[in-house]
Amino acid sequence: MDVNYRGFTASPEIGTPEGLSVFFDGVRVNEPFGDVGELGSDPAQRHRALRPVPGLQSTVRTQHTGRARSRCALRSGFTSPGFELDATGGSWDRRQVQSSIGGHGEHFGGFAALNYFDEQGWRDNSPSRVRQAFLRGDYRADWGVLTATAVLADNKLIGNGLVPDDLYRLRRATVFTSPDRTGNQLSQFTLGGALDVSKR
Repeated sequence: MDVNYRGFTASPEIGTPEGLSVFFDGVRVNEPFGDVGELGSDPAQRHRALRPVPGLQSTVRTQHTGRARSRCALRSGFTSPGFELDATGGSWDRRQVQSSIGGHGEHFGGFAALNYFDEQGWRDNSPSRVRQAFLRGDYRADWGVLTATAVLADNKLIGNGLVPDDLYRLRRATVFTSPDRTGNQLSQFTLGGALDVSKR
């Protein structure tokens, strides 16, 4: 998944000119290698919106960054109560299940999102799988709010490269070199809060 904004891009693809810094929960998720925006470890159903960093020019200059993108509005038990489930399937044993659940009381709120994806791929020896989870807990009081989040991911993606033209014409599903595997694992935990000084 790429993020494009006014000609700037954040992409998990090595070699893409990276022009956006991406922050989730105040944590920069661009990887040190190539400054790629590692969005594949993040369950998309936890987001409400992506917004540019506010400011006079809405621009933050960092390494390899023309414009930073932040303020990822994340869902919580207060903003997204209820249960959602989406299941799809297709050719080559493709299966995907996305679900989320949220709820809150007077002071406490909780939210969880899960993403499961699995397929064998249309080419030889090209299975891929995605496992992602997002957990969030909030405590709200008159003096402010405390928030704890966890993002867990275990992805194994196979994207075998190009094949010679003669081999492709002989059989489209053939691979030349295998496996071309990308494995991403993530365990990210954050704790944050906000103090409302206007009532003091």
